[in-house]
Amino acid sequence: MILLLSRCFYPDVEGGGHNLATLACSLGRSFPMEVVCGRSYTGVDQLGYQSYDGLRILRVPHTRFPKKWKLGRIANWITFCISAAVACLALRPSLLFVQTDPPILGILSVILSRLIRCQIILNCRDLYPDVAIELGIVRRTWLVRFFDFLNNIAYREARATVALGEDMARRIAAKGVPHEKLIVIPNTVDTTEIVPIQRSENPYVRSLGLSSRFTIMYSGNIGLTQDFDTFLRAVAQIPTCRSRWLLLLAGEGAARSTLETTLKDLNLLENTILLPSQPRESLGAFLGAGSLHVVPMKKGLQGCVVPGKVYTIMAAGRPYLAVCERGCDIASLAMREGCGMWAEAGNVELVRNSLTWAIDHPQEIEVMGRKAREVAVSQFDTEIEIRQWHSLFQSVLDTHPPKPRARPSSNTGSPKPTLDSKAG
Repeated sequence: MILLLSRCFYPDVEGGGHNLATLACSLGRSFPMEVVCGRSYTGVDQLGYQSYDGLRILRVPHTRFPKKWKLGRIANWITFCISAAVACLALRPSLLFVQTDPPILGILSVILSRLIRCQIILNCRDLYPDVAIELGIVRRTWLVRFFDFLNNIAYREARATVALGEDMARRIAAKGVPHEKLIVIPNTVDTTEIVPIQRSENPYVRSLGLSSRFTIMYSGNIGLTQDFDTFLRAVAQIPTCRSRWLLLLAGEGAARSTLETTLKDLNLLENTILLPSQPRESLGAFLGAGSLHVVPMKKGLQGCVVPGKVYTIMAAGRPYLAVCERGCDIASLAMREGCGMWAEAGNVELVRNSLTWAIDHPQEIEVMGRKAREVAVSQFDTEIEIRQWHSLFQSVLDTHPPKPRARPSSNTGSPKPTLDSKAG
């Protein structure tokens, strides 16, 4: 049996929860798979066993303190890992499919793999402690270096370590992980679910009054890794008449209150529509309401995080402006495929010039949007990702087939959990 370990899972959308559920259900039709995940943040807070599209899910208890409280977030991580470890020891899988959410889950998987003698496939979401160090949240103390050391053991111990992009793979390789263990499988999007909608038919364009104005858009997590300061200061300096454009922002996160303050300080409130996160079922239409999406990443985070929202934006037929370091994956993609633009992270003037050019060249922006859709379908559709994961799982299981386990003797009280017969 294969056990997927992840704090976040459907119906949560954060941390790739929706895409992960799609992937797990698809893999579950070819391999015996179960899921151990955490409590949902959607308001549906059921614990214990549940079923989703034929997949058995075990939601384990853990604390759920607000994410903006650092100690509370760490407590959430630790308590989830304790519960997940107990579940894993009871289920005794032959293969652990581990998401690095929370970031200490990779370290835990090494301990579990040695206790129950199973293989690990490690799926890296964000790189810790790299993210926290680059953001200045923590310093390179002995404790942080020790945590990094343990994480590196997890990367090397895993049968395969999967990165979301080439930038991330290079960072992991620099930690001493053999290249033959590194595999790049990017986030993808269901291009049959997210489809372009003509602006004249888009319900958001009509309801928000966007039809006659160029809409600069950001939709997603409003957190610490996004460089909203550079982005918003650039927007405030756009020389084009403000009646020609509008700023549309949607999302939740630890930095939302700071973003609202910045909008007020820069006198952008009159030109801004600020919304909460939109429902998944209307995401395609909502993303399609933007003329140009902005994806702002803070300096130093290249390879630490990979913004998967880019592929969803492209599937909706919209181009994006990548505000990041030169050579970053999303910048290279935009320039190589002609589906977007790039401006240097932290450079207000370059971001402003890019936005001004976009406002003045709407026809060229539409061409980029059509190209974005073509690239999303041909390179980043969910079916492509599923085939890559299926091939990886099959390769690992063929190389290291699960060993058959003895059945419990009849004179024991309650039989211990055993592997499903399909898993050996």
